[in-house]
Amino acid sequence: MKILIITEKESAARSISHALGGFRQHREYFESPEYYLTWARGHLVVLKEPEDYHRSWRKWSLAQLPIQPVFELKPQKGAGGRLACISRLAQKATGLINACDAGREGELIFRYIVDFLQLHQLPHQRLWLSALTPATIRQAFNGLQEGGDYDTLYQAAACRSEGDWLVGINGTRAMTCRFGELLTVGRVQTPTLALLVEREKAIEQFKPRPFWRLAASFRTEEETIYTGQWLTQKDEEERSFITGEVERVAQEIEGARGAVIEARDRVVTEATPLLFDLTSCQREANRKLGLTAATTLRTLQKLYEKRLVSYPRTDSRYLPRSVAPETDRILQSLREDPIFGQFIDQAPRRRISPDNRRVFHDGNVTDHHGLIPTGENGHGLRGNDLAIYRLITCRFIAQLYPAARFSEQRLITEVRGHRFITRHRTLIAAGWKTIEATRDRIGPANEKIDVSKGQNVKVTATEISSDETKPPGRYTEGTLLGAMERAGKELEEDQLREAMRGRGLGTAATRAAIIERLKEVDYVTAVGKHLQPTAKALRLLELLGQVEADPLRQPELTAHWEWRIHRIERGDESPQAFRRDVRDFTEELMERIREAKVDSERGSVGACPSCHSPVESARQGWHCTRDDCPVTIPAFLLQRRLKESEVMALINQGKTALLSGFTSKNGRKFSAKLFWDDGIKFEFVQRKRSRRRSRT
Repeated sequence: MKILIITEKESAARSISHALGGFRQHREYFESPEYYLTWARGHLVVLKEPEDYHRSWRKWSLAQLPIQPVFELKPQKGAGGRLACISRLAQKATGLINACDAGREGELIFRYIVDFLQLHQLPHQRLWLSALTPATIRQAFNGLQEGGDYDTLYQAAACRSEGDWLVGINGTRAMTCRFGELLTVGRVQTPTLALLVEREKAIEQFKPRPFWRLAASFRTEEETIYTGQWLTQKDEEERSFITGEVERVAQEIEGARGAVIEARDRVVTEATPLLFDLTSCQREANRKLGLTAATTLRTLQKLYEKRLVSYPRTDSRYLPRSVAPETDRILQSLREDPIFGQFIDQAPRRRISPDNRRVFHDGNVTDHHGLIPTGENGHGLRGNDLAIYRLITCRFIAQLYPAARFSEQRLITEVRGHRFITRHRTLIAAGWKTIEATRDRIGPANEKIDVSKGQNVKVTATEISSDETKPPGRYTEGTLLGAMERAGKELEEDQLREAMRGRGLGTAATRAAIIERLKEVDYVTAVGKHLQPTAKALRLLELLGQVEADPLRQPELTAHWEWRIHRIERGDESPQAFRRDVRDFTEELMERIREAKVDSERGSVGACPSCHSPVESARQGWHCTRDDCPVTIPAFLLQRRLKESEVMALINQGKTALLSGFTSKNGRKFSAKLFWDDGIKFEFVQRKRSRRRSRT
């Protein structure tokens, strides 16, 4: 009689068979004198859908809500073969080992299989892996733990899964039935969408303000030439919002003499960045490589399954002190690499000190430690695999290097009572930037301006430039991941703020899927690297506000759940109490959506410029109500959302005011008036940007 090991994926099973040795491969499993070894394929078993419980629940009806079943499980589509194999092997086994991914979801995958196949009579143990290298696997098998020690982790995962089912299923059906279009909602999905919509509204409501800058060129008696930016007298800004002010100052200082009244130098450091966790790796890959969060996660999973990096779904950026000897072995292995070896050999340190608390910090390690290479041979990688592997390996080797050091120079030059500031940064020692390949952005080390306090100068030229304030930028996947991670930090309740600390909306493992889901349901479109909410998304958030379903729009609900789920995981709260409260919340939410008074009529915004029939708003913009008239006006035009007042001006007056915020196909921002001429046309307004005066 043998013990059955169940992994989450086939690649993990192969790694275990290789590490332990003595296994014979069959078509659906591995076998050794001690073990059967087989695998799941992610979630083989899931919660049933509403229609699986009652035929009547197939129909979406507001009157039926809330749907609150006694939860049952069913096989995922296509999972029958895998479940049959696990069941056959379990009938011959004396016990089970849960070797699914070490975390909340891995625990849920295994327990759902056990529940569905009724394998409770078999004792089980837990294998907790942080990497799939042979040494790590063998070490983990020497420290197998009793499966019951993870019962609260399973209960926490099950409560989260059931709660999301109740809110998502009922909320989506309620909003869809009430408003006549598919409007999906979710506990994490919707507040994430709210971040995008709030940013879009801030862009839409932004009113640009023109401003002017004045730069002056100075020459010392020793013929040193440098420039400075004028500081306004009111608040020492480097730009003026007062028409004509910089022209007046330019005239006053033209050809005048002045002096350096302040010359200050200081050395600043830029600390070596922390190791990557999943979210920071996704953000860096999006910024540097343009990869989506989902692509980065898939790539990391491939590298993990190839035993090249540690477990990717981590929210920690530190290592436990116990891993210090392993880092020495990894560095030794990487020394043979033709790319990375040179950086290890020229590093000022030969090992990463266990006393370095920016790397080794037991208190900051959660289920898994920070992302690091395993030291296995990474030759032959291509494309995204190679790019992501290099990111992680460079960040790991960077820990051998000290902080980068710069000299920062600050000069204040005064001319006829007007002050000009000059800032200059010079690299002293590249430190960790040597391997991060950012030295080309710093500049050579010999550019310090040779000027000291008290030197006399003469103004040789002035230059006035004009611009206008810019709206906040739209989110990229990288910046949205950061916003999701930070969400909830401003909450007033201490316990909720603590629950969100280091977590935010979603988890490191789920945020990529949430962003992809927003795209799939037509709430978000990707325009280049930027994410833009659709008209449907704007309508959903508006309607949720009207039905007073604010908990679905804000991070407080997730914060409250996370706090309670952590308590369940620690054994400090009953899962039954959480389940009861979620059901009560769902019932209250349904009542709000059902009973709220909503002003959602879509009236006419004017007469069609082609046939003079009424023009009404639609899901994706505005359209003529006459069936055979093709006139439509999109909600978004060149990445800018059109306001209803602007559309009214366009079709009723034939032209809008000057509108900013359009983006051309080549990414250039521009402003224009819109006018109607058998369709929407642009009228451009030329602006004079700057002028320069010189005097020697």
